[in-house]
Amino acid sequence: MSDTRKKIDILTHERDDYREQVQRLEREVLHLKKELGEVGHKARRCRTVASLVCKLYGALQPQITIDEIGPVFLRLLTETLHIERAVLLIRSSEDNHFIVQHAVGFSVTADTLHLDGEYIRDFAFTNAQSTSDPFLAELEKFLGLPFFLWSYKKEEKTALLLGNSFEDDDSYPFEQDDQKVIESMLNVFIEIIVRKQTGKELRLAAEVFAGSVEGTIITDSEFRVLRVNPAFTQITGHQPDEVVGRKLSWLENEEFAQQVRNSLKKKDHWRGELRDVSKSGADYVSWLNISSVKNVQGKVTDYIVAFLDITQEKYRQEENDRFLEELNTAYRRFVPQRFLVYLGKPSVIDIELGNHVERSMTVLFSDIVDFTKLSESMSPTENFRFINSYLSVMEPVIAWHNGFIDKYIGDAIMALFDGKADDAVRAAVAMLRFLVTYNEGRVRAGYKSIDISIGVNTGTLMLGTVGSPMRMEGTVISDSVNVAARIEGVNKIYRTSLLIGEETYKALQNPDDFALRRIDQFKAKGKSKTVTIYEVFESDPAEVKEAKLESRHIFVSAVNLYHSGQFREASQLFNECIAKCGQDQVARYYIECCHRHLNIEETRW
Repeated sequence: MSDTRKKIDILTHERDDYREQVQRLEREVLHLKKELGEVGHKARRCRTVASLVCKLYGALQPQITIDEIGPVFLRLLTETLHIERAVLLIRSSEDNHFIVQHAVGFSVTADTLHLDGEYIRDFAFTNAQSTSDPFLAELEKFLGLPFFLWSYKKEEKTALLLGNSFEDDDSYPFEQDDQKVIESMLNVFIEIIVRKQTGKELRLAAEVFAGSVEGTIITDSEFRVLRVNPAFTQITGHQPDEVVGRKLSWLENEEFAQQVRNSLKKKDHWRGELRDVSKSGADYVSWLNISSVKNVQGKVTDYIVAFLDITQEKYRQEENDRFLEELNTAYRRFVPQRFLVYLGKPSVIDIELGNHVERSMTVLFSDIVDFTKLSESMSPTENFRFINSYLSVMEPVIAWHNGFIDKYIGDAIMALFDGKADDAVRAAVAMLRFLVTYNEGRVRAGYKSIDISIGVNTGTLMLGTVGSPMRMEGTVISDSVNVAARIEGVNKIYRTSLLIGEETYKALQNPDDFALRRIDQFKAKGKSKTVTIYEVFESDPAEVKEAKLESRHIFVSAVNLYHSGQFREASQLFNECIAKCGQDQVARYYIECCHRHLNIEETRW
């Protein structure tokens, strides 16, 4: 009995061991089946990814445009990975809006997806075990599906959103291991876009290079020609095989070459005008631009030389410049060049109504004495001939003394002097001296000699343009101008030829260079202030000038006596002046004035 029991216990123990081994084997078989399933799942995914990558690179075919790559990419994803919906988005540079570029599997109700910048992730997914958060909730709301995958490339600002409404073995439930796969897909897509864009830009560059009207040369870092475009041949006449491999001929001029190299070293470009001769021997002018091309290390690898044929434009510009110069020369006969300079205008065509400037200047007025009576004896033609012959003699005299004629007023001249007042007085003296020679010619021709009177005054005046937009002229406006005209007019009272005002006398740098004397004060019409005037007798005949200088101290005393009311004493001194200089017309004028005052006094008594 005991032996039987023992056998039963042994058999029971063996049975339990077998059961344990069978269970362990069953567990190992299940584990192996699971591992085999995972390997199969991964193998299928790898085959799927490999197939997808091959199909994506097939999108590089030339017939597929850059705008078609996005839809092709999404269709491949949805078909290969059994995805219901797929969206490509680009992040706006200004905010957290993602703009829909392409969508497959549904009609997008909104063109943009707004996400909170704080929650935006590079990768996210949902499956049956996922818990929602604000970021995932926004994606689910936009896509309209519970299961989805999000991948975002921050540097490229590109996002991919995939979604399914259910999970099964065919639809490949989303998981963490998908991150590398999807990111690889996005990288492939972006690489294809970049390649397509680069290819497009290269094709456009080639078309621009070939079709440009600018001659273009590509050289190496030593300025050896690598390539030229058709415009180069059209401008220079040289074929590509005649220049490729050779250094730029323009740089054979060492001075020009050094100038180009210095500019390229400082600014990476040189621009300027170049004159050259074509192969046929024709001169041409081009606008040349040389630019450096550098590698990522900043080393110059090539140069791009672009030049535009501006020969015709240059000729037209030169012709226009010549015409403008001729036009300005013609206008200078009507508008003095100095007038343009004062207004800061390079050309008469730049003048506008109302342009003006304030300056301190000396004004000279001259007039022909008794011109009205003289002109009555001449025909209109003779009048014009006479005036033009006279003015043509006087105008150079004024210019020689740094003045310019502002305007002619019949036989009168109005001239302006911007420099020293001495220039204006010297010009007036020279005019009187040239008048002597001019009169000698008139007498020889059988005409009567003429006299002129000149008035000079200094002060601030306004130069500018007056009139209307349709008709304007340059002029000067100032009380100083009016006073100069009044001074010229009183010459006939004192029987003088040249009078200057007090302001001109004060402005003289070298008053001793001139024979002059103060003769009176007068009040111009409409003015309350008196004007002191001086006679300049520098141009008088030598004997008259010397006599006036010798009696000048007597003359000054006589004038002072006259203005103090001592007419008898003044008359005696003026007579002494006449005794020394019988041609002293101012002294004779004062003697007459003294007699009138004395007669009045005698009449009173």
